[in-house]
Amino acid sequence: MKKVINRKWMKIASIYVGTVIGAGFASGREIIEFFGVYGIKGIFGITISGILFSLIGGLLLLKIFNNKISGFEELICKIFGKKFGLILDNIMTIFLYTGFSVMVAGSGAIFEEELGLSFNLGIIVMIVLSFIVFLFSLEGFSFISSLLVPLLIIGIIFTSIYLNIKEGYYLSNINGVNLTLKGNFLSSSLLYLGSNSLIIIIVFSSLLSLIDSKKQLF
Repeated sequence: MKKVINRKWMKIASIYVGTVIGAGFASGREIIEFFGVYGIKGIFGITISGILFSLIGGLLLLKIFNNKISGFEELICKIFGKKFGLILDNIMTIFLYTGFSVMVAGSGAIFEEELGLSFNLGIIVMIVLSFIVFLFSLEGFSFISSLLVPLLIIGIIFTSIYLNIKEGYYLSNINGVNLTLKGNFLSSSLLYLGSNSLIIIIVFSSLLSLIDSKKQLF
């Protein structure tokens, strides 16, 4: 029983990480824009965002578990009320369609620029792969997240070690990039949290079957 609970916990964690990273297309650009430009202060920003992501994720899943919520519309109506929830539902539909369109276009660009293949081929491959994942619903998304997130973490660690060995350690950017900035690291951290929280609400609304108890969430 304990192994089953641990396995479900790992699935939830992988889905959470995969959702947040997927929202930024895992390009690393988000990290630079929201945190890297602030130098060492960006580290504090990452820490703040990480803590808030943990709290929001736990509280959101707790609400889903307590109210036995199994759908997105049901969840947003519980959080925001019926009228605003329905408005937000339509906004999120547009948001998801736009995000998917950008992701598909990005796949086409990678095929064309990095692999020297057809742009349209990249689009078709991404659409087909996405369709296959959608066919298996939560299990499909859970499997993909559990597979890709560990590989992504290993890739980040390997790349960091390799670059530090090859290029050496540089602390010249400790004060941040020389750019004209608006706001500060704290507001940037909150914006990062907010921009990625919308998609989290959608994904988490279908995770009831993976939650066995409140202890699993905190």
